[in-house]
Amino acid sequence: MAINLLPVDLTPQTSVTRLVFYTKKITTIAFGLFVVSLLASLGYLFVLSSQIQSATAEKESLKASLASLEQTEQSMVLLRDRLTKINSVLSVSDSFDGVSNFGEVQNQATALGITVRDVEMAPGRTEFTILLTDSSLLVNLVASLAQNENYKRIELSSFNFNPTSGYFVTFVLFE
Repeated sequence: MAINLLPVDLTPQTSVTRLVFYTKKITTIAFGLFVVSLLASLGYLFVLSSQIQSATAEKESLKASLASLEQTEQSMVLLRDRLTKINSVLSVSDSFDGVSNFGEVQNQATALGITVRDVEMAPGRTEFTILLTDSSLLVNLVASLAQNENYKRIELSSFNFNPTSGYFVTFVLFE
């Protein structure tokens, strides 16, 4: 047992000792709460760092996916352009039929002694100008054009006469 050498009048009052006792308990509880909140904060930081890592990994995978989709989109655009060009070539190939059909007309005109001066072709339409010196040649050409089954309609667009050079006649043929 300890011997108390202090005089009795210097001993603390009971209310002060009780206050010190409760203050120690509150301080101990507050320190415990501080440690628990510190551990909870550290755990929250760990969870956040793992979420950041997973978000970064997802971002990288999305970047890779986006790069592959850009390549796919680029190839799709190139394919669409190629299809457009193929369709334009196919429409031009229809005009090649017009060229071959007009080749027959030109051969007939040349056989009759008619000079073909100017030819303009569009899909489904051929316009040509001829020069001839005798009107009877025009009758023969019109008869051969009327018998040609490649053209649905034949129009006489212009008919001019020059006494020095002859007849200038423009026809429009529709396929």
